[in-house]
Amino acid sequence: MDTAAIKAFFDGCAATWDRSQPDPAKLERIADLCGIGAGMDVLDVACGTGAMFGVILARNPGRLVAIDLSDAMIRRAAAKYSDPRLTLIAGDFYAEPDDTFDRVVMHNAYPHFFDKARLARRFAAVVRPGGRFIVAHSLGRAQLLRHHDEKASAYSVPLLPAGAEAEHFAPYFAIDVCLDQEDFYAISGRRLP
Repeated sequence: MDTAAIKAFFDGCAATWDRSQPDPAKLERIADLCGIGAGMDVLDVACGTGAMFGVILARNPGRLVAIDLSDAMIRRAAAKYSDPRLTLIAGDFYAEPDDTFDRVVMHNAYPHFFDKARLARRFAAVVRPGGRFIVAHSLGRAQLLRHHDEKASAYSVPLLPAGAEAEHFAPYFAIDVCLDQEDFYAISGRRLP
């Protein structure tokens, strides 16, 4: 998929993105499953307008770096959040300079990354040994597939069962969370040494 086309699609969605907000309890669950705690360096990949920011910042991280391909999404996130611990980047996750983090979060964005093996390698490069990643959705897989079929089929790939998707990350992470529930989806693991 052409990166410019994906960027243009999400730039076009930014103005109305916040009309449907995820359940705050699910956002807390994502942060809990990822083990986000005080003093940690956290990366929010494909952050959109910042759905996870409030939950992460409430846990007092050392820093929160958030990246999204869409300039418009980042502008909306910047208008909503101002915190010295927060750095917003409008750019391509694959092209940004290397840095490492204790935790990497991807919420409601995984199907928009077409090359899952490449994504897993990139996560392995930015998660410190012993650190953790989480890929999570506030919808169940069946709900998400219907949603993408209706609104974003050209900009996403179908989400497989969590166990199958976890295999992409298994060479680099000890996967210990693999949830494929009716209204929630998550894969998480600790970076191998």
